[in-house]
Amino acid sequence: MDTTGADDDLELDLAICTACGADITDEASAYGIPNGEWLCLGCAVARGGRFDAGDERWLAAPDLEGLALRPS
Repeated sequence: MDTTGADDDLELDLAICTACGADITDEASAYGIPNGEWLCLGCAVARGGRFDAGDERWLAAPDLEGLALRPS
C-alpha cells in the first residue's frame, strides 16, 4: 500500500484535489497519488482513506477506483 500522502512537495503549492477541485492547503493531510495528483483530506477519507493526525501519516490508502486520473 502506498501511503506517501504526507510527503513534502514543492508542487503542492499549485495542487488541487483531483476529486473535488479544492485547493490543497495542508500538505500534511493531502494524499499524494503516484502520478503526481492529490486528494484533499475530505475526499481521501470519503474514499475510505484513514489519516492519523497525531503521526501525520496515512494508515489506509483511499480507494482510487473510478477517479479520472492523468496517465503516469
